[in-house]
Amino acid sequence: MDGPEEGDFSAAATINVVKNAKNPELAQLYVNYFLSDEVQSQVADKLNEAPTNKNAKMSDEKKAYLAYGEDAMNSLKTFDWKYINDNKAAWLERFQKEIAISNK
Repeated sequence: MDGPEEGDFSAAATINVVKNAKNPELAQLYVNYFLSDEVQSQVADKLNEAPTNKNAKMSDEKKAYLAYGEDAMNSLKTFDWKYINDNKAAWLERFQKEIAISNK
C-alpha cells in the first residue's frame, strides 16, 4: 500500500508520568508495560498504530503501511506548526460558519 504522493506525516502520540503524580512509581510501571514488546505488538495489530518499541512484532501487511523501521521513520514529514497555528483561528471561524451545525 502506497502513501500519498506528498509523503506520510508523523503524528506523535506520547505517554507520560505527570509531575506530582499521586503514584509515580505505579505510573512508571504502566508506561513501561505499555511500551513492552507484547503491548506494542498489540498496538500495531489491533489499533493500526506504528509501534514505538523496535522489538514489536507485526504482520507483513501492517509493515507495508505502518511506519516501521529506521528508513520509514526517517522518511516521515512533520507538520508546519507555525503555519497551522498562524491560520488556526481563521480556519476554525470558517468551519463554524460553513460546516458546523448551529443549535440556535
